[in-house]
Amino acid sequence: MKYLMLGVVLMTNQLFAQDALGVSLYETFTYNKPNINTKTEVYLGDRMVEQAEGSYRICVIPKNTKVKTIMGTTYEYKANQPICKPKEKAGRYVVGYENLSYRGGYMKAAVKVKKSKSGIKLSICPAIACSGGVKYAENEIEISDRKFVYSDNTFQQSIEYTGKTGEKLNFTYAETYNDMARAPFTRDFEIDLSEGDVAAFKGAIIKIHKATNVSIIYSVIRNFQS
Repeated sequence: MKYLMLGVVLMTNQLFAQDALGVSLYETFTYNKPNINTKTEVYLGDRMVEQAEGSYRICVIPKNTKVKTIMGTTYEYKANQPICKPKEKAGRYVVGYENLSYRGGYMKAAVKVKKSKSGIKLSICPAIACSGGVKYAENEIEISDRKFVYSDNTFQQSIEYTGKTGEKLNFTYAETYNDMARAPFTRDFEIDLSEGDVAAFKGAIIKIHKATNVSIIYSVIRNFQS
């Protein structure tokens, strides 16, 4: 048992050291949210625990959707969808959705990002030329040099807080593949605070510190084990 505990401690220290050193931009890794043994607060409907494969990228994220149509061609910039450089030194950015439509056809096209004192101008570039430009003020767009972005065609797991009924806390576990929910693998579960303050599901272990029907404060003791 002593050797087992020592192994767990060493593994935890290694993971902490790796997290402390950070992960390089565009390096694919398994992302776990939040950090182990860290008090975290989320609100109703938020993801409490998440595991996914992806990488940190240089991105801009519009806070609201803007659509522009010019001579039958429609250019779309979706809210809360990252527009990211495919490589650190790339000149143009890419999106994970079809942002250009023309004569009933849809495609993903590169995006040009031009910064100015008043904000950012985005334009869509199906070829060398760019068009359909829109402007975002500074408070309308997030600029990040380290945004976590899911890898394409990968498996994701999450636990969401769905509220409190008396002494019972309600959660939803979900699995997602390539941004599509796997309905047979979505499960609701609950814990009764009168019987304990620890929830466990699919290998994840969560300690509850405080919960209301609006928010929950918790620590993750162990991540998903898949």
